[in-house]
Amino acid sequence: MINCVILNNVTEYSGGVIQHYKRTGSGSGVLLTDTIARNNRSNNGIYTSRYGDDRIMRCVLENNTAIGLEFSYGNAEIHNSVIRGNISSSLQKGAGLTFYMTQKMCLYNCLIYGNQFTNPMGAGALYNDRSEPVFLVNSTVVSNIAPIGSGYPAGLYGSNYVINSIVYDNFTSDGILRNFNTKVTFTNSCTSPIDSYPNAGNIDASPLF
Repeated sequence: MINCVILNNVTEYSGGVIQHYKRTGSGSGVLLTDTIARNNRSNNGIYTSRYGDDRIMRCVLENNTAIGLEFSYGNAEIHNSVIRGNISSSLQKGAGLTFYMTQKMCLYNCLIYGNQFTNPMGAGALYNDRSEPVFLVNSTVVSNIAPIGSGYPAGLYGSNYVINSIVYDNFTSDGILRNFNTKVTFTNSCTSPIDSYPNAGNIDASPLF
């Protein structure tokens, strides 16, 4: 799918924008390039499951009442994309991105901004559930929101490697800073607090957005 605008769709379950399900094997998956998905309503905006190799490039997923992107079991690369303003209440998910038992997942030069999770059992920006580590490289995760009393961060949840990126100002809706949980590893990045990563080239100074 190239150079498309997908607006105002409603589904009861999955795939308000795209649903892709590949039963066996490996190989081609979803290719989404230079596309905008906005104001769609579903459990998830783009949902891709099983064994495809997905690639999302220069896309904007914004203001959907849904998880922005959800992946299960496969591999994916996301490049130069913006995931912002999505709102979700699905149990144990992330409003921006959700990964479930995936393999190789990488985000490069992406902005994950202003996504809000409204169920106490989930993360604002990114939720990694029993997957291989997700790599965030040269990316920014900022101003995402988790609900009051949530045991999950507003930013990143699960096993994630963050490299040369910014993860900052992600709060619960009552103002508690929750950028990440303990399974996230930072290298040459900007976040707070950095007590666990003092010798990995990280800083906690404000990025002055």
